[in-house]
Amino acid sequence: MPLELGLDMGHRLGSGAKRPLCILVGHGYDYQKYISDLNGRDPFPHNNNIQQLIRQLYKFFHANKMHNSLDSYVSIWEGYQSFLSYLSDFFEDNKFDQEAISDLTPRGYTELITKFMQLNPSRKNRMA
Repeated sequence: MPLELGLDMGHRLGSGAKRPLCILVGHGYDYQKYISDLNGRDPFPHNNNIQQLIRQLYKFFHANKMHNSLDSYVSIWEGYQSFLSYLSDFFEDNKFDQEAISDLTPRGYTELITKFMQLNPSRKNRMA
């Protein structure tokens, strides 16, 4: 995380980008081990819990007017659960073993997300 956050913050400073910055951490003050100065930005802790992570992202998006939907984070959580079920079925139907799943690239995951969104257009429309 420190490298990626540093790159993003450096880009923002150099380019004058004004969009909000969402910093997610596993536990409340874990980031202090790695980063001494976040320039007054408070990270959003999620305690390494996916449901809390989704809730923190939901709060961040709404606070920064980056999400037009009135869905609750629970609806987004349910959509995520639906996606996980789709992934499980996809892996089983296509005979992916644990090694093949581990080898799936970010591009591969992106393609699976895209296919899921195409099969579930009502979810796609909510994310605009």
